[in-house]
Amino acid sequence: MRFPRLQFHLSTAIILMFVAGGLLWANMRPFDSYIVANMLPVKPAELTLAYGFPFCYGRDWVGWVKDDGSHIWDWRYGNLVLDILVALAILLATAILCEWLTRRRANPKSKI
Repeated sequence: MRFPRLQFHLSTAIILMFVAGGLLWANMRPFDSYIVANMLPVKPAELTLAYGFPFCYGRDWVGWVKDDGSHIWDWRYGNLVLDILVALAILLATAILCEWLTRRRANPKSKI
């Protein structure tokens, strides 16, 4: 018994490349966020550069440096995993929708 190979159309692959590029841009682009908390000993509000879509997986504390001159980073690995899962779900939904539309247009009388 032969299993069908996983195949999709070239148009689907091109659309998936653009969607993946948009998701990478959204995840790698820093956005300003302010931390207002009592945990900061010096200032009540601190500017940070946050990374991630839809969940923030990393923060670069602006103006704060370690003794060796490197920036202070706050990583949230659980949010990074959630971001990856959301991106994969978006790509899968896009692929299914594109293939459904392509096959529906190729054979309009079939009930897909």
